Amino acid sequence: MTDTWYVFGAMVADPAFFGEIAKVAGLKFDRITMYVVEDSAAGRLAIHRRAAGYLDGTCTTALRRAFREYVKTNLVTPAPVISLYTAAKFCQLSFTLAGFPQVFAKANAAFKKNGGVPKSSVELLTALGISLLDSGIASTLMVDGTMAADNVPLSNEFHLQDADMKTLNATLHEQDFNDARALLMTAACWTDAPCPEFLGFYEGFKRAVN
Repeated sequence: MTDTWYVFGAMVADPAFFGEIAKVAGLKFDRITMYVVEDSAAGRLAIHRRAAGYLDGTCTTALRRAFREYVKTNLVTPAPVISLYTAAKFCQLSFTLAGFPQVFAKANAAFKKNGGVPKSSVELLTALGISLLDSGIASTLMVDGTMAADNVPLSNEFHLQDADMKTLNATLHEQDFNDARALLMTAACWTDAPCPEFLGFYEGFKRAVN
């Protein structure tokens, strides 16, 4: 999961990174009609998943490799190993969220305004990425706080240096960054599911499924 956070953050820091998606030949995500039926105490619920589709193994793997090579060539290393899951999520979002490129354009404007550069540390970009995905963690990082039921400040958890923390904190206060997150969270892969991209335990996020 941390590699997903890193790639989101790295694409915020370096707009050219997002462009690698369009360079993958034959990238596709075949949309399908899908309903998920769930039984609960409240009864049976059928949920329409508008972001459902089939991934192609060859081009999704090619996207993972493209991400890996871009990071190795252009950004700070060592970076996390980029997973096939991360490539698949970016493929899905590219085909199902019309404003996906604008997410990174808006967030980059906020990051660049506050001194952020493409070759920022892996730690900063990882924290930046999860802040784009999770408003709760972003709010905590804005005050360098400690998450509930934990005792380690997030700046320590992410191993952020003072200069990185200053850049991150200022970026998270920018309206452009908050607008970018709001746009990202309109993606159907989250709005159609009871588990949006917020990392906490709530009623819709306690099932174990295999």
